Amino acid sequence: MAGTLDASVMRDEGVALRLFGITEAFLDSLASQELVKSVDMSIAIILRLVEDYEIHATSNWSERNKAYKKYYSINLDRCARATELRAAREVRNCLAHGLGVLTARQRTMSRLALDLSVLDISVSDGRMIFGPKTVSSFHSACKEFIVDVDRRMPILAE
Repeated sequence: MAGTLDASVMRDEGVALRLFGITEAFLDSLASQELVKSVDMSIAIILRLVEDYEIHATSNWSERNKAYKKYYSINLDRCARATELRAAREVRNCLAHGLGVLTARQRTMSRLALDLSVLDISVSDGRMIFGPKTVSSFHSACKEFIVDVDRRMPILAE
């Protein structure tokens, strides 16, 4: 694998991982809060249905997007900075499952290096390499995505 990691690389990768984690947590929390506000949670069957929704809809990005489309008419792939968020998902997976080294699935993705370039990330010797603009690109993409989803969320109940 390419070179050794220094503290600044580890810090930047940690920031990117946390920013995307915050984005996922925001989506999951917002959806759950809106759902809970719109139903009578004192009914046991409703409580179990909401719990099932929360578990299933947060299992992965694809299921999260399906839930947002079905329940809130929001296609996450069409929200602000969606291209960068798709790349951010791959960064998150690479960091969480490969500690910065591409996963087996990612090594088969012919367009991965091009996709990651929107966040100023290159790939060298099977490892992601953050550029000088990566963290700021990551931050602005996650922030603008969150603001757009929040703006699109219908008010279900007051």
